[in-house]
Amino acid sequence: PPTVHKIDLHTTQQYPLRAMPIDESSLDGTLGVIDNIIRSQLHMSSKDLEEHGIVFTHGDNLTISLIDMAQSARRDDTDTSESLKWMVGQLGLFHVKMAGCRMALNQHWGTPNSKYSGSLWKENSLLGRKAISAGWKTKKLPPFPQSHELIHLSSKARILDGVRVLSGSDSLENWIESKPMWRAIEEVTERVLDELCSGLPVEKMRRKNMKERDITFENVILANRDMLLYAELVAAVKAGDIGRVLNVLSHWMVMMRGTGSMPKYADALLQVWLMLDSWPKELKVAFMNNWLINLSGKEDGWKEVDLNQEHQNFWAKIIYTAKGSNKSWEWLSMVTVCIFMLRDVMQKVQCMYDIPSHGTRHTNPNEKEELKRLMDYFAEDKLQAFKLNRDGNSEIEPVLDLMIPG
Repeated sequence: PPTVHKIDLHTTQQYPLRAMPIDESSLDGTLGVIDNIIRSQLHMSSKDLEEHGIVFTHGDNLTISLIDMAQSARRDDTDTSESLKWMVGQLGLFHVKMAGCRMALNQHWGTPNSKYSGSLWKENSLLGRKAISAGWKTKKLPPFPQSHELIHLSSKARILDGVRVLSGSDSLENWIESKPMWRAIEEVTERVLDELCSGLPVEKMRRKNMKERDITFENVILANRDMLLYAELVAAVKAGDIGRVLNVLSHWMVMMRGTGSMPKYADALLQVWLMLDSWPKELKVAFMNNWLINLSGKEDGWKEVDLNQEHQNFWAKIIYTAKGSNKSWEWLSMVTVCIFMLRDVMQKVQCMYDIPSHGTRHTNPNEKEELKRLMDYFAEDKLQAFKLNRDGNSEIEPVLDLMIPG
């Protein structure tokens, strides 16, 4: 995809802080964490903060809301460190990504054992993946890793099958063997985007009489679009192109409002857009350039700040946690500062003694085989082509285009 606003390649320096026995899920807890970091650990005075300028603070939706509340509560304080005017909250993109993944999965999960052949539930069953609970009516949130894998795999298979359909060839392999010109490849992929991954053709189809419609085909197109948006955000984050990330967030802001179940994230994304629109260019660019980090300094090595924090929590709470009576805040506070040094030592030992970093009991499925299974299924059922009087259409509910109510 074309570059929109790519962060200049650099290596992000990180300095872990000590863990704190503070519950940050309340306003008092949030103020306690801020005070501990600024005063007790960084030893920054009001003068230091004035000289430093703004400090971007990342977190999930709740964290950002609590920071806003804390700033409102202290807006009349004259002391710089107490007023918190130096803090600028940044909504954690990893938590936004998880919310977007959940939205796409729930919207297109379908009803188990229904006649709708284009549902993600059907694909998950076809691949023999572990059963998960999804859909807007489920009480339990679907697990993110499995949801992420399913959406990525499904979107790849759908795009490749779409190329096969619109190329006019019997199979994708035959079309590749025909050695099409580059312009022909571009034309086919553009048609896939316009005809199979857009809400516009669905809007036109739904104006027709019910007897002239193919509900399955309409639902598949909307699923293609929504999953492609998720795949685009994941790719944009990895590439460090925050402009492409914002393009996806502008759609998600509307779609999350359209679900009727995610108003808090819709409001949070709207707040981000209003802030960026009202700020001077220098502050806007600084905000965008500090929304992702790159610890390796390599291309495609970018990731979300809050994801890095989740990794830090994993190493502290799972890998290097103490056992029994040694498990204390004093131990955790000491270890969290040394997490990455300890990890580097462990990796060097593994490398020196050829110790495998992963076991063999759990292996990943072969992606090529799974893609072929899905593509064969799409081709057999002709899911990505209009089919009048398709079996089961009369019993299938049209999936809501979330952009319309949003």
